[in-house]
Amino acid sequence: MKIGIMSMQKIINYGSYMQALSLKTILEELGHEVVFVDYKAKPSLQHRRSFFYWLDRARRFLRNTGIFWTIANIVRGRPVGYRLRKEYTAEELAFLPALKELGVDYELQHYHTAVDALIIGSDEVFNCLQNADNVGYSLELFGKNNRANILLSYAASFGNTTLERLEQYGVQRQIGRYLDKFDAISVRDENSAHIVKALTGKEPFQHLDPALIGGIEHMKWKDNDEKQYLAVYAYPRRISADEGKVIAAFAKEKGLRILSICGDQKLPGFENIKACTPYEILPYIKNASYVVTDTFHGTIFSTLFHKPFAVYCRKPQDVNYSNSEKILDLLRKLELTDRLVDDTNDLQSIFGREIDFSKTDRIRATGREQAIAYLKSSLRR
Repeated sequence: MKIGIMSMQKIINYGSYMQALSLKTILEELGHEVVFVDYKAKPSLQHRRSFFYWLDRARRFLRNTGIFWTIANIVRGRPVGYRLRKEYTAEELAFLPALKELGVDYELQHYHTAVDALIIGSDEVFNCLQNADNVGYSLELFGKNNRANILLSYAASFGNTTLERLEQYGVQRQIGRYLDKFDAISVRDENSAHIVKALTGKEPFQHLDPALIGGIEHMKWKDNDEKQYLAVYAYPRRISADEGKVIAAFAKEKGLRILSICGDQKLPGFENIKACTPYEILPYIKNASYVVTDTFHGTIFSTLFHKPFAVYCRKPQDVNYSNSEKILDLLRKLELTDRLVDDTNDLQSIFGREIDFSKTDRIRATGREQAIAYLKSSLRR
């Protein structure tokens, strides 16, 4: 079968890349042809209510018109048809070769691709209330305008979108109508399962994120010679000064450097690894003595390589974007809730306890069997 994956494959993020790669790998192992399908990003519901947002949209629209560029070129003495080339960031340039190899066209959009089956997921494809316009309130992530004979999701997540917030914005019925059209629904966390059940009356399947079961830890990656370090896998500047002091004290006691491998942390003693490619990121986890993370996939990568790790869970009152729903659910599923850093469970005590990775390996093996059974069954419809 020709199967389309609609996910977060163009988001410049290691977790988004690895889950897309993992799901594609699983499907290809089942004998299917896989292509990636794009969704049309829409303004977030929060931005739709902002006058300044629409003013900025109007400005950007005018800047992209032929009249604007013609006048600008005349004023600046350039050829009339001249257009500035898109300039990629260092992070984008680091990802482009890996995305191309994955089969993702970063420059062109592929909408409404005709496929035998469309799988929406994994990642936070259902997180329709996030305040990010590279996703926004896009109903295509709920199957709108799809050209597939079979529509299903795999390990989809609503992220920090809750049923209460859907009701607050008055979109719960619309989302429910689209979810009701799926041939099969798989989510990856309890919050998402609760929403689907409330809106459709159907109990969805729950499956592990594909990065946990796709075998990426066995793939060939670009290794490095770094040794004797503690890896920090967190979004830029999200490690607080107080957290940084605790991490630095622990690393000093163990005689370790601190390498920040996911985003810059402007903290004393932290060495930032800039523009790391997807080919390089996993070896940094594999070779680390310890890992500190505050992300969903940082937790997964640490588990894959059997690394002693500790997790800072970000609650709504602490940061602009909460990840508590997905982090807590993941740790419960892996039976690793004792890796959470809190007032009674500090970094020193967490790293002093060994992890029974044979148990997590069994959980992952069972999860892989359940995922393959679900995909085989759903794709036979």
